[in-house]
Amino acid sequence: MNEQKLQFVDIYSVWYQPWWQSKAWYAFCGLTACFLIGFVLFYGYRRGLFSKKLSYDQQALKNLHDLLTTSYDRPDAIYAAYFQLTMILKKYFAIRYNLNLVDKTDFEIVPLLQGNISLSLQAELDEFLHRAFVIKFAHEQISESMLHDDIKLLQKIIEQTCKDLDKVGPS
Repeated sequence: MNEQKLQFVDIYSVWYQPWWQSKAWYAFCGLTACFLIGFVLFYGYRRGLFSKKLSYDQQALKNLHDLLTTSYDRPDAIYAAYFQLTMILKKYFAIRYNLNLVDKTDFEIVPLLQGNISLSLQAELDEFLHRAFVIKFAHEQISESMLHDDIKLLQKIIEQTCKDLDKVGPS
């Protein structure tokens, strides 16, 4: 019969390095980590996580300035701008005086603000809201210059209410 001879093999001089301990693997993991960190930072930048947060009055003034710099070539764009104007005003006063104004009509805003703003601002605000209501729903003819005048009026109202709060201070 053919018998195989069994003998011990000396493996002392043989060295095996696992793939997860190789330099190529470490380089791959490092590049992948850099890519993921870069992706997370880019996504955070795009979402605005690193941008400076504006206060609500500065946001309202910025939105009004954006409306002021926009050109309106069609009447329906002007009507849409009046809807945006009243929504900016409602959000601003809702945050400023802690009132729920977003679901209120244009005529319900001024009575809710009576104790918070001065009488002269109430009259100007009431006049603007009546004019905006007629423009939005009756589609009264209006020019772009009248829209710009109304935007400037709202900017003045917001700046005046900011000054009034600065005199009294936050509660």
